Amino acid sequence: MIQYFYKTGRQLSLKTAQFYILQQPLHSERYLFACRLVAKAYKQDLTVYIHTDFEQQAQLMDDRLWEFNPESFIPHGQCTQESADSADNKTSSPIVIGTNNQQAAQNQHCDLLVNLSAKLPDNFRQFNRIVEIANQDGSVLSTVRKHYAELKSAQFKMEIHDFSKQEK
Repeated sequence: MIQYFYKTGRQLSLKTAQFYILQQPLHSERYLFACRLVAKAYKQDLTVYIHTDFEQQAQLMDDRLWEFNPESFIPHGQCTQESADSADNKTSSPIVIGTNNQQAAQNQHCDLLVNLSAKLPDNFRQFNRIVEIANQDGSVLSTVRKHYAELKSAQFKMEIHDFSKQEK
């Protein structure tokens, strides 16, 4: 079995896919959990790409990051045509939100991918760490299972954090 490694500057590590299975069926809980993960990543000086299905979902995540913690700011931005037209196709924000249909989003090079989309981005192999969040919605769980199989076949180290069995 071939294992793929990346150099973080600090240590040599295996590419990792983390799956968080939530108790709640509400999609709002999925976004709230994503905000918590993004805030933690930002505090660790990681760059993050949040991958969504469509513009409205990207805007919803943008709004959630603004509202998440009124006492702290999480700098973030959405991929736009302007970022696609820039010299390096990147935004200047450490947290970037994009969609499946944006070429600029596909060109983001970040430490962490938070995938909220039904489809992994074409460039998912470039990320050192990928996070999938599943609430107790049948279609989301089914999609995340497919992503698990795809990432496992791409030789990612798999980690599952199952909160669905915890007492409420």
